[in-house]
Amino acid sequence: MNESVKSHKDLITQTKLLAGKMYYNTLRLFDRNVGLFHKKRISPENIIDYSPISIGIPGQADNNGFYLIDLIDVKIPIMIEVEYKYGKDKQRKEQIDWENFCKSMNVPYFLVRDKNEFLTKELPCRMEKMKQEIIQAVKRNF
Repeated sequence: MNESVKSHKDLITQTKLLAGKMYYNTLRLFDRNVGLFHKKRISPENIIDYSPISIGIPGQADNNGFYLIDLIDVKIPIMIEVEYKYGKDKQRKEQIDWENFCKSMNVPYFLVRDKNEFLTKELPCRMEKMKQEIIQAVKRNF
């Protein structure tokens, strides 16, 4: 495994571990496997074949999950998407397309390079803003 891939995986793992400690009852992140994989198949004649299988939608974020916004009597789960980039890595076109799709559906999309910045600033700030938007929408409609 090359250093960039290892560092990317470490960033994901460290962020999820820290998120579990900081947001135990509020945030859940799930790994998403996207890409081309090979499934080993053995025929009745004992011929081994590694058939390619495409999984997911190209460009999907590394993690998806839910953040629970607490509105006194009810908790509202907000779907989020989290893409991780290590060092000077950049988003591919498909990832930018997925980010734009998420934004068009009002799904918070996070591009994480630093776990602490994400968990202590970006995430709470954006979720508080979303909470206030929900409160204002409820007030306008009731």
